[in-house]
Amino acid sequence: MVATRNLEEPTFLRQRGGSLYLFYDELQVEPGLTLPKQLAEVKCRLALYVSCRSSHEIAAFGLNALGRKRADGLRPRSSETASGHAPRVVFLSNGARPSEVRDAIGREINRLKTVGIAEDEITVLSCRAKDGQNGTRLLPFAKLRGGMRYWDGTHARFETVRTFKGKESDAVIVAEADETVWDVSRDGTDALDGVLLYLGATRARMELTVVVQMDDAACGRAMKKLDAKVSGPRGRIAFAKYLGADIA
Repeated sequence: MVATRNLEEPTFLRQRGGSLYLFYDELQVEPGLTLPKQLAEVKCRLALYVSCRSSHEIAAFGLNALGRKRADGLRPRSSETASGHAPRVVFLSNGARPSEVRDAIGREINRLKTVGIAEDEITVLSCRAKDGQNGTRLLPFAKLRGGMRYWDGTHARFETVRTFKGKESDAVIVAEADETVWDVSRDGTDALDGVLLYLGATRARMELTVVVQMDDAACGRAMKKLDAKVSGPRGRIAFAKYLGADIA
């Protein structure tokens, strides 16, 4: 995809006698990018059902984060994708302190090492922006070394979901995921409405953990936004089940 904020109508679209085949993931278009009308209105003729990066369980988790209405037609075919471990969700309180998030991430890194994942094959991703009013509160725990940030004295990389787009890692820990992940963007400048969690989750090849700062009530509100069809109370247990994750 051309890396410009606003794309003008390409000259070749005005020419006759040719065909154009465009392959892109609309969920990973640069936030705030305005596609040409001719591209935005073209109906999709081809869908990629096989995840080339993630296991079936991780791919399904990412789609579940988008909600039923957006994801039901994009389910990966289990017979054609690699099978792996179920993603894990670590629940913290809505207002969890950065030190609590740090401790939860540290426990998950240690767990991943016990199952054979090396530190340099682990990436910690924040759902928040790198800076600004809504920037990540985890930067104090991620030190710069050689132009890259590493998590809390380890060899695990630290980035935001936005800066890690297009990349991948054997194991991914997505942090600072809260109810705002499912807020609908009003100005078109941010990838919300579940897309951030989808992007972060699908960076993982083998192992995925999401540190979620939501209580039972917040989980219930998120499930309502996602149009999740579940029976019984809409709390943390039901939310994890809907996403297809185990509770850590």
